[in-house]
Amino acid sequence: MPARSRTHKERRSRAVTEQPTDDPSTTERSSVSLPVVLAATALVVAIVALAWSVFFAGGGTSDCQARAWDAVPGERDLPNGWTVATTSFFVGNTTVTLQGPAADPETGEGVIYATVTCYGRDGHEAVARSRAADAASGSVTEDLDDIGDEGYTLGEESTGLSAVHFRRGDLVAYLVVAGSVTREELRATAAAFDQAIIDARAGDIPTIAPVATGGALPGSFEPEPSFLLPSEPPVEGTPEASQASSVLAALLPTEIDGTRYIVDTFTGADAFGNDAGSRAVVAGLRALDKSPEDLELAEVYDENEALDLYLFAFRLPGVDPETLRSLVLDSWLIGGAEGVTTEQIELGGKTVTHIDYGDDFPDAYLYSLGDVAVVIHSGSEDLAAAAAAALPTSAGEP
Repeated sequence: MPARSRTHKERRSRAVTEQPTDDPSTTERSSVSLPVVLAATALVVAIVALAWSVFFAGGGTSDCQARAWDAVPGERDLPNGWTVATTSFFVGNTTVTLQGPAADPETGEGVIYATVTCYGRDGHEAVARSRAADAASGSVTEDLDDIGDEGYTLGEESTGLSAVHFRRGDLVAYLVVAGSVTREELRATAAAFDQAIIDARAGDIPTIAPVATGGALPGSFEPEPSFLLPSEPPVEGTPEASQASSVLAALLPTEIDGTRYIVDTFTGADAFGNDAGSRAVVAGLRALDKSPEDLELAEVYDENEALDLYLFAFRLPGVDPETLRSLVLDSWLIGGAEGVTTEQIELGGKTVTHIDYGDDFPDAYLYSLGDVAVVIHSGSEDLAAAAAAALPTSAGEP
């Protein structure tokens, strides 16, 4: 669950208790409808604990994957005043957040989000497909010179660059900006990543620096799942007890297959924190001229914590259904990640997208209804079907 500790760890659905971290591993998307989703998809992080997959026929991932992990530039190679804020390592890739001298910790602007992903023999196709999708969505793309083996930029001379996408050998890098970043800073940072990719070595494992005298030893932590989990319910009679979205509160079921469910609503401003997944979604919202306050969210959970079923909903007024669906599927649910499969199916009388994460984690089902996208999480298809049946077929239904 995002920041502000809304997640109540004791109320986790049994199927998601062992789920991975909330930094969904980023996967370069090969087809996205809008530049905004492009930004989010490239950065948001996938399910960390997904089982190892084989990336290429006849070979394992260790060398390519480990070089992706090692492809983080040193701060001395970055533009003046830029620093590496966070680095996360996932199956097949690494994600990095870099802050510039104009970075604003409150708004998240003045930041570059970067990911380096192991694509093996498919790197050329991944870049080509991404560029074609960007051009089809109306984005201005130009060849990227002197960086990588091939690549392109997004943005115009008058408005500045918004992203850089390039391949060096079997690794693909994607960098996207969030406000207050100059064209020169983005290109220089991309060049630093290119050099880091060239220098990357498998097995080049860093050592942990000694803790300074008097400093606290690092404590243990429990990763949060990428899917939002039920929060601590607001105390009745407090200001938080009122619903933040009357539309979602009226739309979502309070009873599923004879079991009572709680519906809590809030906004992105209440939910999103500084984790990579939140930052990616926030960057996507800004690209749509939206803010976290514009995104309405809801969680629907079993009052007695007895069932392997949990729902989460998104509503973004003023955005067409396919754009919202793509944002949720590609970035939040990481539908294009390695080892994850998606397909359209009929479930509970609804047409939904089935997201299969393999045997180790519960499936997800995405149902799009106007400006609302509802995610059903369950390890039981029967329970998921009951939830789908409980959802309305039109936004006007009670």
